Amino acid sequence: MFKKIFYILTTVFLLTASVTDAKGYNTRGRYPVVQKAKPTYTQNQIDKAWIQVPWSHGGYYYHNTLTREDVDAAPRCFNK
Repeated sequence: MFKKIFYILTTVFLLTASVTDAKGYNTRGRYPVVQKAKPTYTQNQIDKAWIQVPWSHGGYYYHNTLTREDVDAAPRCFNK
């Protein structure tokens, strides 16, 4: 009996689950889904957010903590 109830509830949940398409619309009801606005940073904030990260085998790469960008060569602003 428990298996039947679980099966029915799972099926109902999967059929009514909300799915969002690439344009941000709910594919079931075609209403817009609220999406978070991307934060905006000044160039000065971005320049100050670079950190040097060591590789396990030696050497470094550089990571920007705001933009999540990784680069192999030191950014120009890093050497200031």
